[in-house]
Amino acid sequence: MNQKDPRVIRSRNALKAAMVRLLKAKQFSKIKISEICTAAGLNRSTFYSSYGNTEELLEDVYKDQCQKLEETVSLCPTYFECSKEERVTYIKSILEFYTQNMEITLVLLDSGEDNRYIRYSTNYFLERYGYNKADFLTAGYFLYHTMGGFSLIYAWLKAEKPCDIEELAQLIADMP
Repeated sequence: MNQKDPRVIRSRNALKAAMVRLLKAKQFSKIKISEICTAAGLNRSTFYSSYGNTEELLEDVYKDQCQKLEETVSLCPTYFECSKEERVTYIKSILEFYTQNMEITLVLLDSGEDNRYIRYSTNYFLERYGYNKADFLTAGYFLYHTMGGFSLIYAWLKAEKPCDIEELAQLIADMP
């Protein structure tokens, strides 16, 4: 299958959009391929030409969100070597991204009974920053910050942003 073929791209996008719509209504484990195909207006053979199962489709949705975040946010070359001001700026851009994409962010965060989106995103950025090759303590410190940051962002979004972006960015940047 040609990944650059506009028909393939349209079909994949339709399947991903259908998955997100269905996740608004039910748990991921309850979603069937036939429901996704119906919601996307595509047949099962089209689904299987792009994905082997619903897990692969969901992972593609996660990957798209992480790539959009990365395109939007100017990443510090190495987060822990940035100044605090640079980290606050970086965190604010993440918060602005999630605020602008609040609906899909909450759907993805709420959809995983097992924090799957947080784990996927953490691993994505662990690899992006090269911490997947770091020693255990350095990687652990990154995981602590990333998972804690995601948890705070999720709680902040669910509570309808009870403090402003600057305050939350400062809080996350100040985490030991």
